[in-house]
Amino acid sequence: KRIRKNVCREKTKKIALKAFSLAQSILTGRSKSFYYATNKKVSESTE
Repeated sequence: KRIRKNVCREKTKKIALKAFSLAQSILTGRSKSFYYATNKKVSESTE
């Protein structure tokens, strides 16, 4: 029972680390394989 618990913890730790790493790369702008929407408004120049 204890071994299964440890295996489960290691799996979740690995998944969480991967998710955190992905989020970090998206936030810093280094992600090249994901497209995501940004909330920046396009500034229109009035002439």
